[in-house]
Amino acid sequence: MSNSSVLKNLTGVSKILKYSIILPYYKRGNHLYNTLITFKCHYNKYKYEVIIVEDYKNCKDEKEHQVLCDIVDKFNDDIVILVVSSPLQDCHNPAPLYNMGVNEAFGEFLIISSPECFHPTDILSKLDKEFDIDKNCYIVCACEDVVGIGGKGKITRFENFSEFAVTHRLWFQHSKFNNRGFHFCSAILKDKYLEIGGFDNNFSLGVAYDDNDFRDNIIYHNIPIKLRDDLVVCHMSHEYIPVPNYEKLVEINKGYYFNKLNKRNIKL
Repeated sequence: MSNSSVLKNLTGVSKILKYSIILPYYKRGNHLYNTLITFKCHYNKYKYEVIIVEDYKNCKDEKEHQVLCDIVDKFNDDIVILVVSSPLQDCHNPAPLYNMGVNEAFGEFLIISSPECFHPTDILSKLDKEFDIDKNCYIVCACEDVVGIGGKGKITRFENFSEFAVTHRLWFQHSKFNNRGFHFCSAILKDKYLEIGGFDNNFSLGVAYDDNDFRDNIIYHNIPIKLRDDLVVCHMSHEYIPVPNYEKLVEINKGYYFNKLNKRNIKL
């Protein structure tokens, strides 16, 4: 898939987009499909784009790459979609992929999220109201893990929003029940994201802790955090994708993260 093939819908709208939804992508075809259905259902009145950053491993897997191409073709008439290809061969961390997506974003505000998280309600309208009060804040949506879309670990593609019948399992993000401030779905002014340096690309050397560090960076720069438990995204279960040398890669990022944290004078 060439970038030119998915840029055609951007002609003439680059100056008026309000939101850019950034989604790193690797082998999550059914998840992405369902998430885009919810975008199509709720957001046809908004000026927004979806930027899918395709992991290098997905790019090189002919079958998986074609899955993504077919999904983009399915929704490209209804949603402005841009696919960015990551050149990082041995990366198992989404941090640099978010930065790649932001570098291509036209939106005034960024929504940092995942293909695994669909929107059961119109979240953008409430983000509008929050940003009207303070455009420099950082908004963290609640996220619940759900079952019922094909069963645990098996995600079924649905053709319309009315088919989304799910059961709550647990909270991945909620100010009262599991408050970690992570970006299962969060929103920030693009200029503010760039001002704080976005995600730390050094986390690409390992696994995990990029989400902790991004939250800490928000706190370190004294950006007001708005925890909105009424803005809920639903995380769809998924199979585990093995990562070579997983424990070693986790330890690499763990050490790097806590070294940074010890140098910051912040209260978590």
